[in-house]
Amino acid sequence: ANPGWPGEGGAAEGTEEEEDEAPDWPAQEEALFGMFAELEFWRLQPRDLLSPWVPPQLLACHLAARCRQLDEHQQSLFQDSGDNLKEINRLRHLILQLSAKLEVVDVRSVQSTQKQTEVVDTLRTLR
Repeated sequence: ANPGWPGEGGAAEGTEEEEDEAPDWPAQEEALFGMFAELEFWRLQPRDLLSPWVPPQLLACHLAARCRQLDEHQQSLFQDSGDNLKEINRLRHLILQLSAKLEVVDVRSVQSTQKQTEVVDTLRTLR
């Protein structure tokens, strides 16, 4: 018999000695949950967990591991989204710079065409 289980052990019920040896149930449940979490049951297929014989700690560990994976994936997507947004803003700035340069080149091209037309007209009048 396990002295940590209620109603068992060498001490009589309700004695002071039994109260000193009373188990810490939340700590024991947390330790059991930790053991299940270390066994990587999250690798099992969900259909394998549909048995009534699967302990609830295993199901909880499976869900916790899945949530952890999804959280890591979400963090990765968040980081990628931030990086992509920075790249988009950098490209927008580059497009604005190139558009401004293109406008300057267009103005110079128009001016050059006008000067060429003036030179051609001047040459015609000189002939």
